[in-house]
Amino acid sequence: MTKPTPRLPHQTDDIFLTDGGTETWLLYKRGFELPEFSAFHLLNDQQSAAALREYYIAFANIAVKLGTPFILTA
Repeated sequence: MTKPTPRLPHQTDDIFLTDGGTETWLLYKRGFELPEFSAFHLLNDQQSAAALREYYIAFANIAVKLGTPFILTA
């Protein structure tokens, strides 16, 4: 007997929260330089990684407050 495969978020009628504008926020609101508009290199130092955590924690807190699943983008 096989188990049913869980449906992906876009295959449901559920509402999900997602973030948007990570690089824009980092560049214009936090002043980080983003070579080729890419944020992954910010994981290489603690201050930059802390800014990324701050960004995602803000969205996670909204999701918790609303009781809504949160889809992280990359």
